[in-house]
Amino acid sequence: MKNEKERIARSGIFPTAEQTILLKACLLSGPESTEAFHEWLEIINIPSTMTAEKSALGLPQFFDKLDLGSQRLLSMFYKNMKINKVEHPLIPKLEGYYKYVWYRNQVLMSEFRKLAVILSDQGIEVVLRKGLYMTAMVYKDFGTRPTVDIDIAVRKEDWMKTVLIIEANGWKPKTKLNPHRMSLSQRHAFPYVNKNFELDLHYDFTNYPIKDQTKNQIWSKLNKTEGFNSISKSNEVYLSLIHGFRINIIPPIRWVADSVLLFRQFDEGDWHDFLEILDREKRKSVLIMLVYLQSNQFILFPARIQEQLKLQGSLKFDLYDRTILTKYYFYLNGFIRCYAYSSISNPGSLREVFVRWFDKHLWLWNKKYYFELILHVILRFPIKVFDLFNKFEISKLRKSKKG
Repeated sequence: MKNEKERIARSGIFPTAEQTILLKACLLSGPESTEAFHEWLEIINIPSTMTAEKSALGLPQFFDKLDLGSQRLLSMFYKNMKINKVEHPLIPKLEGYYKYVWYRNQVLMSEFRKLAVILSDQGIEVVLRKGLYMTAMVYKDFGTRPTVDIDIAVRKEDWMKTVLIIEANGWKPKTKLNPHRMSLSQRHAFPYVNKNFELDLHYDFTNYPIKDQTKNQIWSKLNKTEGFNSISKSNEVYLSLIHGFRINIIPPIRWVADSVLLFRQFDEGDWHDFLEILDREKRKSVLIMLVYLQSNQFILFPARIQEQLKLQGSLKFDLYDRTILTKYYFYLNGFIRCYAYSSISNPGSLREVFVRWFDKHLWLWNKKYYFELILHVILRFPIKVFDLFNKFEISKLRKSKKG
């Protein structure tokens, strides 16, 4: 890929200089954290007269100029400043936001536990994922990591049963799609709402391309804790890294905080398992992210991990990562998702067959990007033809019902 470094820099995946300083204030300790705090203050130029007016997120309004990725770090920033006994008029003004995050996460955890008990009583293995998992099991402080929704995963064979149980307990689909056919599409999660709560139900841990052996390893090494299951730290950190390597409206820089805190809790077995995943997947994007963490002194990796980091120069980005790093990302990503979603609405249609074939044979091809782009464009024609067949099938079905 031409201008690889420039494309990575403008993708927003890696923190800017300003965001890196904020992350250091959040994650480091002692004089290093205090120094990063004062350096960050000079950059953001907080006004000398700070009012107590709040924004919609519960933050003081003078933080509105920060990007949303940085705003999501402020409760963690507040906690670390308190631990390091940093004194500044800015710190107390974040206390209310910290308490709001603490309360919101406690309520979400309570809702999750209710649902976990119901599903477990029906013999369904429930895995807590992402935000709430990080809050409860890694950050171990309900006020330091804001979470929007509940993420749970179930085995694919339990998907239909889980959908019926969830809907019977008041959860309603957030979209008009049919969750009963979700497992036939490329999507790996389905959104639900219940009053003021949101739930993402997953039948897979990621929709990013990972090897079957890695997926099996994730399922085989679940940790059972307090009535639910969680992923091992080595597997969770890998999923956090590949999930963080994407373009988003909200800068996805929280992958730094999540992965650093996970790495700090690794034991010898975790390092061994993580090394196995790196060696098996050989994903250049992950190695580059690890290099960022070490070069900014967030974590010092063991020698055997550092040997893996040396390989990133000889590896190439796979198709998924190359797509993310191009200006065509939103077009291609939306293109695939559009037809994956359509396959749910029309189970058994030719379009669904095409999507499943595409997922198996084309999505993981590792050829030159521009060839792949041309291929994507060409494939729009047969899909249009499939659309006509779908309409014909639906028309025949309606006529048969009337007859």
